[in-house]
Amino acid sequence: MQQAINTLPKGKDLKEFHSSILQLQSNVYAVLGGFSKSAGREREARENYEQALTVINQAISLFPNSPKSYIMKESVLDSLERYDEGLAAINQAIDLAPRALWYVIRAKYYFLQQKYELALDDHNKAIELNPNYAMAYSVRALHYSSQQKYDLALDDYNKAIELNPNYGLYYRGRGLNYLLQQKYDLALADFNKAIDINPNDAGAYNNRGNLYSYQQKYDLALSDFNKAIDLNRNFAKAYENRGNLYRRQQKYELALADYNKAIDINPNDAGAYASRGNLYSDLQKYELALADYNKAIDINSDDVFSAYFYRGIFYHRQQKYDLALADLNKAIELNSNFSHFYVVRGILHENKEKYELALADYSKAIELDSNYANAYYNRGELYRLQKKYDLALADYSKAIEINPNYAYAYYNRGNLYSDLQKYELALADYSKAIDINPNYADAYNNRGVVYYNLQKYDLALADYNQAIRINPNYAQAYYNRGLLYYNLQKYD
Repeated sequence: MQQAINTLPKGKDLKEFHSSILQLQSNVYAVLGGFSKSAGREREARENYEQALTVINQAISLFPNSPKSYIMKESVLDSLERYDEGLAAINQAIDLAPRALWYVIRAKYYFLQQKYELALDDHNKAIELNPNYAMAYSVRALHYSSQQKYDLALDDYNKAIELNPNYGLYYRGRGLNYLLQQKYDLALADFNKAIDINPNDAGAYNNRGNLYSYQQKYDLALSDFNKAIDLNRNFAKAYENRGNLYRRQQKYELALADYNKAIDINPNDAGAYASRGNLYSDLQKYELALADYNKAIDINSDDVFSAYFYRGIFYHRQQKYDLALADLNKAIELNSNFSHFYVVRGILHENKEKYELALADYSKAIELDSNYANAYYNRGELYRLQKKYDLALADYSKAIEINPNYAYAYYNRGNLYSDLQKYELALADYSKAIDINPNYADAYNNRGVVYYNLQKYDLALADYNQAIRINPNYAQAYYNRGLLYYNLQKYD
């Protein structure tokens, strides 16, 4: 007996031993919290996490020099969404014993605080400490991608995959990077690879669903969102994305049900409130829409800038231009690297005839993303309005080069050629727009005008008729057809 007693730790070693026992106990509570959360028992989960926090604090009080205790504390605080305290805990762990993983964890907090340079510094430090740490490259890639530095992101994803080619998360991340650049074939290949590696990767199905939705392959998109939800019944973002799909299909009741479910799962999901606000705006339930946009902003999550953006669009539709501009300015203040914000603000400036401000915004969007077809298109529209035809032509052509299926760009380049009386070129562009979108009434009407100018009256009449079939309330097409009949002396 005495021999057994003599083997027990004493003094400082005893405190460290007792602390390690408490670490194990805290971990049990944290695991139970995770199980409860995955089952949707939020209150039970919180109680377990709180108990885990109490026990790990006891461990720290006994032996305050254990970095492991602070790492465990950070994890629990993260689960409790007590992020400031989580950052303090990870700082203490790094002070005691710097590790690559811990810099990656701290970068997450800096990213949430929108301290992007500090986040990048920590990613770089993690890679400096461990140049073969694939996860560090992956999270730095995510950082670059969020700032639209897609080439840098691609380099890091490629490095992560080189280091660990059998980890599906890296393919999923690279696929998302391609998706943000509208490189759909490359994105699809990566999402498929992620699913091949892990057929239970709900996130990969969700991302592939978004890809199919962008391509208007709605049945495939729905199948993937359903699969993501089957794999994870508490996947709030999958419900939101399926809601967005239903909204595009004007299945408003189904969309609303999914947005409500996403919010029920995560009441602090600002994106779900913003998406539901968009739905209410479509339904002209403006008070409900505004309430949801305001709620998204009040949550003040890391993507609160998107709520300001959507509320700005909402105000724009209501012709409350000053309020719209204030919100778009705020969105850009919070995220100055998102090119789409500048395009929308440019459109607002253009509507208010502030053309130089509009031009500056379109050009800024192109500076941020040189492959942003819509930015070139809108700048081309502005140049055409200003009768800067060579510049307009260059921008329309660039938009088409980036997106060969951009019907609006062909249509408006056709308008430019028509203005310049380059009728054969105009005909080619209108015809291309119609090939892409056979229900493009404006393209039929304007092609009819060109045929009329070329005295090809039968072709002109056929196009006016088709424009009217597509849109029976198309006044300009009726006028043009009437003018044609008048000139042909068909007065009846």
